[in-house]
Amino acid sequence: MLHAQAELAIEGRPFSLGLSEEDLALIQPYIDYCLSLKKISDIAETERQVQILGEKCWGTVDFLAITGPRLTIVDLKTGIMPVAPDSIQLRAYALGALKEFDFVGIETIHLVIIQPAVSPEPQIHRTTPDELWRFEKELEQILEMAEDENPQFRTGDHCRWCNASSICVAAFDEATEMATRDVAKMSLESVGVAYAKTKFIKGWVKSVEDRTKHDLMRGVEVLGFKLVSGNRQRKWSDPDIEAKLEEVFDEKSYEKRYLSVPQAEKLLGGKTLFADSELFKLVEVGQGLPTIAKESDKREALVLDPFKDEN
Repeated sequence: MLHAQAELAIEGRPFSLGLSEEDLALIQPYIDYCLSLKKISDIAETERQVQILGEKCWGTVDFLAITGPRLTIVDLKTGIMPVAPDSIQLRAYALGALKEFDFVGIETIHLVIIQPAVSPEPQIHRTTPDELWRFEKELEQILEMAEDENPQFRTGDHCRWCNASSICVAAFDEATEMATRDVAKMSLESVGVAYAKTKFIKGWVKSVEDRTKHDLMRGVEVLGFKLVSGNRQRKWSDPDIEAKLEEVFDEKSYEKRYLSVPQAEKLLGGKTLFADSELFKLVEVGQGLPTIAKESDKREALVLDPFKDEN
């Protein structure tokens, strides 16, 4: 949805949907970046489909521009999972774009990730046609391995995008191997390694749950399991229940609560308008509960005293 709205803006057309302030914050830097490139480029296109390795491998580039001898590939990411500009995806897009334009006059390529939820600045990787030619050979080998009768399966972050995750032998082996380990007997180093895999394991478990429910809903038998009616919610059946409740409970028949900070912010029209209001001065931000993050996270590490509450 947000990609489509950004495309409209780059092409000089109005948004077709109402966007919140949060939505705009995710796409406006991308729109501005692409429009600035469009002004100085010989060719500028949005949503350009490119053939990377023929019909077997293709993709759709969010935005590409040719400015003199430079090709720029721009990809908008609206999520919070960091994506590197030298990823296989962007290099493949650039390879496809070079083929589309027959490599004529291109001397350098800029691969750009715009991901406002992760970084306020565009992330840029610079490469050359020669490097992409070498990358094409790698890509061909990867495709050949994937099409082999006995392919080698590998788990990783990519598993969250894979529709076959729930039936993947490699994913099953890794998840069950981790599940059988005694956490209490792990070394400190092993705990860190194991924790790094928890997101993968949770994703795999979710894919298995989804697959199991999907099969059962289609009437496929899943050994040891069946579909049953879940928790049922009780609700009033009388359309005049308000009057009946007031008759029985009087003023206790309903609850009245003041707006929370997020609710007040939304009613005022978003973060900017809320920050300009007198209510903003009445907000205090509490200390968040301890949570685990990677060492590269920008937040300062907490210093805790493990013996503080023992006395």
